[in-house]
Amino acid sequence: MNENQIHIACTKLVNVLNDNESFVYLNGIHAIAALAAHNRVYVVNFYVEIFENIPREENNYGLMVSDRHRAIIAEALSMILRRSGSTAPKLVPSIISACLKIVRNLRPNSHVMQSVTQSGTNFQKLRLKPTTAIADITESEMNDDKKDDTVDLQEPELPSVPIETAVLADQLLLRQSALSLLADAIAFAGWTSQKYMTDVVDVAVGILTLETGYNEVMRLSRRTASFLLRYIVNGLQEKLFIMGGPGEGGIGTDSGSHLLLIYRTLKLLSDDHDDVVKLHVQTALSQIGELVREDISSNMGVNEKAPKITIL
Repeated sequence: MNENQIHIACTKLVNVLNDNESFVYLNGIHAIAALAAHNRVYVVNFYVEIFENIPREENNYGLMVSDRHRAIIAEALSMILRRSGSTAPKLVPSIISACLKIVRNLRPNSHVMQSVTQSGTNFQKLRLKPTTAIADITESEMNDDKKDDTVDLQEPELPSVPIETAVLADQLLLRQSALSLLADAIAFAGWTSQKYMTDVVDVAVGILTLETGYNEVMRLSRRTASFLLRYIVNGLQEKLFIMGGPGEGGIGTDSGSHLLLIYRTLKLLSDDHDDVVKLHVQTALSQIGELVREDISSNMGVNEKAPKITIL
């Protein structure tokens, strides 16, 4: 396929992703991943611009989609990375940049979160429906449903919610998708991730230490951030002993500083009130322990006794 044909296919598949039927857009994701095999750089750049939501007059394709469908594009980009093999490091710079921008720009507003918490909105169920469908549910339709005595075997309609809450649900989904894609990008980037690690670790640690509320918005963000740290440890492994931020005076690299910050953050969260966060934290700490033991064992003499590690 030439570049013009790939462009036409990419444009058509954007419309497929806008379909609200899961069967349609899930097959669209697989189609995008298959299309990328012909020209990964072009396909990734095409969808990254839409994912990042670059204004219509500034992007190269004149396409704009909703936050919910941008989250679906994140899944397609993740699948492309998983199928890219050794070429993945060449694709990640634009993906990581877009993810960091989205995560930072979509930090939930405290006033909106407070109103959502008081309303008792269930975001897990809310995100199963597109925003337009949620906004279209009227009170009269709900009252008509109550009057109907027939047994409905289909999934019941979601309760009517303010459009601001529906928009927040889409933004939360997009933010979590960006964090998940960011985890994939860092893991597949290998040594290329070194120049992005300071920003990525800062984002994850910032969410886990600053977004500490008990409401559902905070809880879901913290779960994804803890998954990001776990995936960084699992994906980069021994590379973390060498990776680090700028050294003293901006000279050289402070080897292992990223790992130390990740470890200290995980230790502080080892007794977190959320079981999912705790699971990610304990798994990551266990992996770090294995990495440290393997590193020490590989540098020990034949008859040398392994030291007892009390603090990293």
